Amino acid sequence: MARLRRAVRHSRLKLVLIVVALLLGNLVPVHAQTSSSWNLVQVFPRPICGSYRNGSTANPTIWILLTLSGTWTRPVNFGLSNPPPGATVARTTFVNGNPVPYQPIAPGSGDGSGGALGRVEVTYHLGATPPGTYTATLWASDGVVTRSLPVTLIVKMEKCSSY
Repeated sequence: MARLRRAVRHSRLKLVLIVVALLLGNLVPVHAQTSSSWNLVQVFPRPICGSYRNGSTANPTIWILLTLSGTWTRPVNFGLSNPPPGATVARTTFVNGNPVPYQPIAPGSGDGSGGALGRVEVTYHLGATPPGTYTATLWASDGVVTRSLPVTLIVKMEKCSSY
């Protein structure tokens, strides 16, 4: 009988502790998961041409400017996948409209029509990057959401016309 009483008291104590934990849990603030709702926007979306100018420019560099629209609550990394063969890729971030060494785009919001938040620089190398038309992928990711856009890159020996 004494054993039964101890077991009942022990069960009651567990029940009281569970109720207290549940009550306290309701008093502790819970941070809601914020969702990001953003899109990648290419500034001046059109084919981008780089020219060797008949050999006078051995390493032409083109720029792909990007911005975001919507609200992003985490830093956003960006880059370019599938560049033309032999090309090198670098990135620059814009902070308050000024270019700075690459860093993820800070959390924020926008409508996609403001200034660029980032720049991807693609350098072609004469002899390594053959003339042609290539489709690369501009991408951005906050670690949870990833967005991408196809980008047409044109490499020419002769001067580019207006692209």
